[in-house]
Amino acid sequence: LEQFKGKKKERKQKLYEKRLKQQQQQGEQGSKPDQQPPSSIKQQQQQHQDSSQTAATAEIDMSAWARFCLHPKLEAALAAQGFSSPTPIQDAVLLPAIRDRRDVVGAAQTGSGKTLAFGLPILQVLMQEQELQHAAAAAGSSGLGGSRSGKHGGP
Repeated sequence: LEQFKGKKKERKQKLYEKRLKQQQQQGEQGSKPDQQPPSSIKQQQQQHQDSSQTAATAEIDMSAWARFCLHPKLEAALAAQGFSSPTPIQDAVLLPAIRDRRDVVGAAQTGSGKTLAFGLPILQVLMQEQELQHAAAAAGSSGLGGSRSGKHGGP
């Protein structure tokens, strides 16, 4: 995984350097790059980031995440960041946390993916609840009627 991340960073850096060189050459031919308005530079950086994420998403096999039944937006975000498969700590805790909505205690080395293992179940629940609210609103009801007790519909 670390090798993959390193290669991905190298590709991004080379692409960035290539674009920077092109911008400098264009600046020498006409206007100087430092005369561009800041918003133009930000737009170019955003386009670079978007194109890199789109390319990375298209290249990555996300089948290792399928058993967790993650929201499509979460899977897309994982692909955009280059996470093609869960780490061992993520693999161990995500099913009980997402499927069973259980609290899980885990210990793992720094850099092992604990924060993502903690955050994905939270984001999954939030996205599911958001979809339920949108569906209820589309059906003509608020979905927040008095029949629910507790913040998340529990006892």
